[in-house]
Amino acid sequence: MPRVLFVIVCCLFWLGVPKAFGQFGAMPINTFGYFQVSFQNQIDTNGDDDENGFSVQQLNLILESNLSRQWRAFIDFEVLNNFSSSRRWGSFDLNEAWISYRASGQLTIKAGLHVPVFNHLNDIKNRTPLLPYVIRPHVYEESFGEVLNIEEYVPERAFAQVRGFLPVGSAKIDYAAYLGNSPNIRSQFDNERDGDDEQTGIDTTTTFLVGGRLGLRYRELTLGGSVTRETVNFFRDIERVVGAPAQSLNNVPKTRLGADVSFHLDKLSFEGEVIAVRYDVDPPTGLRPRPGERRPRLDLDRLFYYGTLGYHLNENLFAYASYWFSDEGFDLRAGEADLLDELDIEVVTAGLRYTLMRNEVGFDQVTLKAQYAYVLIGVSTRGIDPIGGEPVNLSENPRLHLLGVGVSVLF
Repeated sequence: MPRVLFVIVCCLFWLGVPKAFGQFGAMPINTFGYFQVSFQNQIDTNGDDDENGFSVQQLNLILESNLSRQWRAFIDFEVLNNFSSSRRWGSFDLNEAWISYRASGQLTIKAGLHVPVFNHLNDIKNRTPLLPYVIRPHVYEESFGEVLNIEEYVPERAFAQVRGFLPVGSAKIDYAAYLGNSPNIRSQFDNERDGDDEQTGIDTTTTFLVGGRLGLRYRELTLGGSVTRETVNFFRDIERVVGAPAQSLNNVPKTRLGADVSFHLDKLSFEGEVIAVRYDVDPPTGLRPRPGERRPRLDLDRLFYYGTLGYHLNENLFAYASYWFSDEGFDLRAGEADLLDELDIEVVTAGLRYTLMRNEVGFDQVTLKAQYAYVLIGVSTRGIDPIGGEPVNLSENPRLHLLGVGVSVLF
């Protein structure tokens, strides 16, 4: 019954609000969006995880209003993975809700929920009609958010941003700086785990996400560097594993460092990025160093990079080849504990994008895509179990063939 009432209220809202606001002389609301539907076939060389299926990977519904020449309001709802609340499939998110003020042609100030500037692809990762991929480089693939912690590598939510550029001869210096919440947001899962009934969706600390980007645009070349800084509390679970005192892994500083480059040379194009994630973390207090070492060691760093080389075969057909790699691990060496847990993902992929239709202003409106990927996954755990003290040596190395076809539509 509550769901039915919610749908009725939404329908009344959409039917009544435009007319009501029109009577007050408000600017019209532009409604548009885009979605990507795909079919993917996965073959495991070991024959364990063969699967295929259709999916509405992503749908973005956008409401936009130019309140004046300088003010703009923007809302973006994002739906992933065949979303169905009754079947508990996928997810439905308020992706962005912000207002911006264009102080000049070279400076824009934004307030409200938005995707912050970080490397090249983070800016356009949601705009599936612009991208050639059926499956994007995996730390940018929103449909993988249920199995990969994407936000470890890229910031996804900020609330205040200044962005602009400075002309320097025939080049432009891009800059951006922003603030947002830390990752320590209370969720309903936290309430259920702790037996609390607290407000969700709010930061539980007094720290912030701080970040920015500095870049250069010169003719067909774009390059830049990005950085974010925040503190995290989710490593506190390690304390229970290693028997360390409580609160010894609170407020661990985390830094993302990124670099990106892209260029076009006639029909040839290239884009690439590197992202390094660094945790300035001391081992939990109370742990003894291993014999022969001055101090315990706890390493939680991560690395990702990709490169895509593309070629425009004609005005509508684009071909590309790409390589992606990510490495993340947990390396603890203290006292009797000597544990290394690693996850490596390596992807070699190639594909085609064909623009079937463009709208009157030249944007790709219907785009067909095909992609093949060979995926190598390395999962290993080696060392001494810090709980039982027993040797551990486990490894899995699945090899996957992925074939995907899809269509992206701008409406």
